Amino acid sequence: DSVCLLHLLRSLSFRNIRIAHLNHQIRKDSSKDLRLVKQLARQMGLPVSSKTLNIPKLKLRNKDNQEALARDLRYAFFRSLKKKYRTKVIVTAHHANDQAETVLMNLVRGCGLEGLRGMKTLDGDLWRPLLSVSKKDLLAYCRKNKISFREDSTNADPAYRRNYLRLKIIPKLLKLNPRFLENLNRSTQIWSAAAEALEGSAKDFLQRHRSLRHRYDLPAFMQLQEAEQQAVLRKLFEMIHGSKKNLYSSHLNQLLRVLNTPV
Repeated sequence: DSVCLLHLLRSLSFRNIRIAHLNHQIRKDSSKDLRLVKQLARQMGLPVSSKTLNIPKLKLRNKDNQEALARDLRYAFFRSLKKKYRTKVIVTAHHANDQAETVLMNLVRGCGLEGLRGMKTLDGDLWRPLLSVSKKDLLAYCRKNKISFREDSTNADPAYRRNYLRLKIIPKLLKLNPRFLENLNRSTQIWSAAAEALEGSAKDFLQRHRSLRHRYDLPAFMQLQEAEQQAVLRKLFEMIHGSKKNLYSSHLNQLLRVLNTPV
């Protein structure tokens, strides 16, 4: 996916591209990925920054925790390069299949509109230009243009929940409806617009009903619809903690139950 993205950016005459590669050493043959990356960089005359970590040494409890840590460290590395080289944006190769996996993962965990919206094409300093393109189309592009790439062997391991969805569930959904990915992409756009509207309403409520720092009008809050209440709590959490990471619908439901319990 990343190799395909790189070729597309070059064919569209994007300039000032820097390739970034982080080797987590989760796979025994992961060093071959770096060799391919350096080979592509030489062929295209592009600078490359790489880093090697040893995620398996941390001995996390399960493979999903391992995958989450690898993702966090990868983005931390990308952002350190962005700051160092003063680049404008981080471009990733997430595609329509990745989006489907993300939305389904959120549904399995339990989510509201925030989770149903999936990944954004533009999200702060992240740009995901391939989010509406299927994996099938990306592979066809690579074959047509004779582009060499490597497959991550861990993608075939169903022990990861995301891989289980990729290998077992999504193929069945595509069998039910070959346009599943296209339909889901349209749905995420609708859910995203609804989530943004609720977020704007929540921000406005917090501005209008604030009395002291992080103290708000509870009676006014209790007059809101449940979806609006959840949006307000989510926005408040983000304001206090700097992000909405690790905040799930189950937490919001528990908090609303407490607030609705007579004292």
